[in-house]
Amino acid sequence: MQISVRDQETTHNIQIEQPAGLLQILRESNLAVPAPCGGKGTCLKCTVTIEGIGSVLACQTILDEALWQRAGVPLDQPLVVRLPRYSRPQIATSGMLPELILSPLVARQSVIVDEPSLKDQRADDERFFDASGLSIPYRLLSQLPDVFRRSKYHPTAYVRIDTREVLRFVTDQTAEPLGLAVDIGTTTLAGYLCDLKTGRLLASDAMLNPQRTYGADVISRIEQAMAGHQTELQRVLAQAIGELTHRLLRQIDRIAAPDDLLNRVAHVVLTGNTVMMHLLTQLPPDAIARTPFIPVSVAAQTRTAAELGLPLEPDTICQLMPSIAAYVGADITAGLIATGLSSQGHQQRQIALLIDIGTNGEMVLSTPNGRIACSTAAGPAFEAANITC
Repeated sequence: MQISVRDQETTHNIQIEQPAGLLQILRESNLAVPAPCGGKGTCLKCTVTIEGIGSVLACQTILDEALWQRAGVPLDQPLVVRLPRYSRPQIATSGMLPELILSPLVARQSVIVDEPSLKDQRADDERFFDASGLSIPYRLLSQLPDVFRRSKYHPTAYVRIDTREVLRFVTDQTAEPLGLAVDIGTTTLAGYLCDLKTGRLLASDAMLNPQRTYGADVISRIEQAMAGHQTELQRVLAQAIGELTHRLLRQIDRIAAPDDLLNRVAHVVLTGNTVMMHLLTQLPPDAIARTPFIPVSVAAQTRTAAELGLPLEPDTICQLMPSIAAYVGADITAGLIATGLSSQGHQQRQIALLIDIGTNGEMVLSTPNGRIACSTAAGPAFEAANITC
């Protein structure tokens, strides 16, 4: 059996191997259909139209032979599903940038290496270390002979400043490494691409979080994760971060293919609320939803893109900012740093209030005596998709 899903712009043909829920099939095919209630059938926002039947709730529709019969469609013909026109929200990505001291983790470094001879038979890695003081991880050793010959013994690499280790070799001797910052919100993702040498902001963009089809709020996401969908939640989020990265790369170079520019993205910083960080790293989030609301971890983490399943160069450094508590996340940590409220000097000088109004809303009061934080559901407060009285 096959369904033909049509929106305002494209048609997607999807093969159905066995009976399955329509909403789940749409999710797996990365077709965003709103389901703020998490598929409970209470918000009615997953309404689609099936030709021959009319309007149905995707969360309550099973794709089986009976549905084809009901629509009057032969089993060897596709069932046509039409998605309604969804409004595109305006997502703000610009704002005031504070004065910051640039301290990049990755830098470009060119090295002049002595060519080997009968009088100089040092191994390639030893030759490189003697010339640069940089160590080479085992995964890059096999590249050395080709790198040396291709560059005529003048290789260029992106280097981790903290460990003095080569992150990757690059062919462009002038291209500076890029840094990517991603704010993972419950509803939206915002991305920023920076030059790690100058600190200059090169591009910014935003998109809706594809996890929203699993529920509008973090409690719905936790319920979906505990129902066996945590791997899917992580997968769609990782794919979205990859898509957002491609959009940003297209902004800085509309000629080169984004995949060709991915090699320049060397350092990624990820922030978001505590539930989003758990879902990204596939930590079980269920305890966050029940008293006493305990996360698995709020600590900062340093991982690679490969470990997180992100569609970037596998060795890309990915730093996850620390959260504060179950419902005061790493996005608030980033906000405190960006506004200067994280510094002891600011705390001693004045009283200030940081307000983050998102799907999950937080406030941090900074005083001479310390900081106090709290949170509440802000976005869903006006929807009540999962609230009963």
